[in-house]
Amino acid sequence: MTVTTLALCPVMLDPWVFIETEIKKVNQREEELLSFENIVPSKKGFFEDKKIGALTEKEKIDEILNWTTLNLYQMGLKSLPNAIRHLTNLKVLDLAGNHLNFIPQWINELIHLKELNLGRNEIKNFPVELTQIALEALNLYDNQLEDIPNEIYQMKKLKKLFLDDNKIKIISCDIKNLKDLEILSMTSNQLETIPLEIGELPLLKDLCLYDNPLDEGSSEIIQQLPETIRIS
Repeated sequence: MTVTTLALCPVMLDPWVFIETEIKKVNQREEELLSFENIVPSKKGFFEDKKIGALTEKEKIDEILNWTTLNLYQMGLKSLPNAIRHLTNLKVLDLAGNHLNFIPQWINELIHLKELNLGRNEIKNFPVELTQIALEALNLYDNQLEDIPNEIYQMKKLKKLFLDDNKIKIISCDIKNLKDLEILSMTSNQLETIPLEIGELPLLKDLCLYDNPLDEGSSEIIQQLPETIRIS
């Protein structure tokens, strides 16, 4: 029994195997981080803007790991570079204008992320892992969403939610869960009704619903909303 257990756990037999594995992980991380130079060659001045163009590899890695903002707008990405998972200090990540149709599970490793822009991509299914991050701003405009995923209603730290230019038909009454929401923008969707519960959002300042086929009942609800809410 003991022999079988050891055979299944080679690390217990030879700690150097574990050490070698960890070294490989570190080397892989370094390679992935340095790959940013290949990912963004068309972004003129990208590394120069970050002031790391002339640094050594180690200095570059240290600097990259300290980034709090990363802008990869219109970089032609079809998938997220694995290197991003190591940037755990990121607070703002802009991935708009690419060709992303899914978000990898490791996105929840970006524990300090506050603002995520996924606008103008090809996302159909909401990445549930985002509910594990205390996002304050989420932008999913111009994707292929047909409804607001239930998971979004669980993101209680959200202050700004942009869902413009999708195919969304319904706002759930669960919108009332987003008590910190200040901006809700859903222009150019297929909304016919809005729930009364929108009026229960105490901090809501901007509600953008133009270019939707809203019915008369929704118009009445909008008229009953507090005057402190800017409506367009």
